[in-house]
Amino acid sequence: MIHQINTQTLQVAIQAIAAEQRRLIVAAESEEVLWILVHDCDRALVDLMEAYDEAAKTIINLVPWDRLTQQQEQQGPQGT
Repeated sequence: MIHQINTQTLQVAIQAIAAEQRRLIVAAESEEVLWILVHDCDRALVDLMEAYDEAAKTIINLVPWDRLTQQQEQQGPQGT
C-alpha cells in the first residue's frame, strides 16, 4: 500500500537526499563504499521524483524539481 505524505514532507525529503548525494559525490572520489551510497541516493531520488510528478498533477505552484535538487547549480547556467 502506498502511504500518502504531504507535499512539504516530500519537498524536504527531496532536498535532504539531493544534498546528501552532492556531499557523498565530493567525498567519494576514491571510496567505492561511498559510491554505493551515492547510487542509493540516486534510486531514492528517482522514486521521489515519480511521487513529486504525481503530486504536480493535482497541486499548483509546486517548487520546480531542479530548484529542490539544485541541479542547475551543479550543471551551470546553460545546463552544461
